[in-house]
Amino acid sequence: MREDRQAPQESVAVIGAGAWGTALAVILAERYARVSLWVFEAALAERHGIEMPICRAVHRVLFEGQDPREAVVQLMTRELRFEGD
Repeated sequence: MREDRQAPQESVAVIGAGAWGTALAVILAERYARVSLWVFEAALAERHGIEMPICRAVHRVLFEGQDPREAVVQLMTRELRFEGD
């Protein structure tokens, strides 16, 4: 992320954090003040240190037998944190 005064203040998002998406995000980060990299796959999210609590909750409900109401309560009562940079 550029922090100098020459960087455009617009934000850019890259959808997909595979090889091409990551490479594109790195290139864009040289030009823009803020670049967001969107991840769809849990393995890629883990590799980039991104939490995906909703996806994990859905997986527990669909494949591990967790009660849907319990999953929603856990999601809604989890510790809040800033999800940006």
